[in-house]
Amino acid sequence: LAEGVTIGCGSDVGPYPHGQNVRELVWMTRLGMSPSQALLAATTVNASILGKKQEIGSIKSGYLADLVVSSGDPAANLNVLSRVNLVAKAGSFCWSLMKEKTCKSTVDANPS
Repeated sequence: LAEGVTIGCGSDVGPYPHGQNVRELVWMTRLGMSPSQALLAATTVNASILGKKQEIGSIKSGYLADLVVSSGDPAANLNVLSRVNLVAKAGSFCWSLMKEKTCKSTVDANPS
C-alpha cells in the first residue's frame, strides 16, 4: 500500500470455496487496508485491472452489476458480507434468505 501498488481481490483467493471471498477482504484489512479500500479492491480496482472500468465495478446506469444485501455496513465491518440476505443479478432478485435460501425463479426487480 505504501508503495502505491494496485491490489485487486479474488483472482487468487486461495483455499477458500467460491462465495467466501469476504475472507480475503478481511485479510486485506488485517494487512493494512481500510474496509473501504478492501471493498474498492473487489469492485472498481478489479474492473480497472480487467480493463472494464466503463462496464463493471460501480453501480451506475448501463453498467453490469450483481449486488448483495446484508444487514450492516461493510465499510464499518466487512464480516457482515458473510451473512447475505439477498442477491440481485442482472436486475432481478435471484437468491433470498427469506425464500428458503434459494429462489425457484428470478423475481422482477421492477414489478409493475
